[in-house]
Amino acid sequence: MKQESDFILLVDDDILTINAIETALNTKGYTCYVSTKIADAKSALLYSVRPVKLIICEFTLPDGTGDQIIRYAAELPHAIPGIGMSHNKMTQIPFHQAGAKGFLKKPIVPDELWAEVKNLK
Repeated sequence: MKQESDFILLVDDDILTINAIETALNTKGYTCYVSTKIADAKSALLYSVRPVKLIICEFTLPDGTGDQIIRYAAELPHAIPGIGMSHNKMTQIPFHQAGAKGFLKKPIVPDELWAEVKNLK
């Protein structure tokens, strides 16, 4: 059983991807907070009652790009690691430049998701 501190911020605006990732992580004992916009994700990072331990973020979002939230989280005093994800593998470059520690190509494969999450523990 995971400790209460294993709280993951999932940032994506695609409900199918959100459901797939949240289900996969819940089966491993993680709790997800879901945000569909960068502004909401930033608020969650700053004001969440439980500390966020990891961010999994889509590149294309309604109010910007996922590398923005990855960079923001990496620059916090309590830097939070992030994993980027996208259908476009070329987005690995801006995610990496922003400080992402991993990348997932959509559609998400649960075993690959789990491997990336485990690598950052």
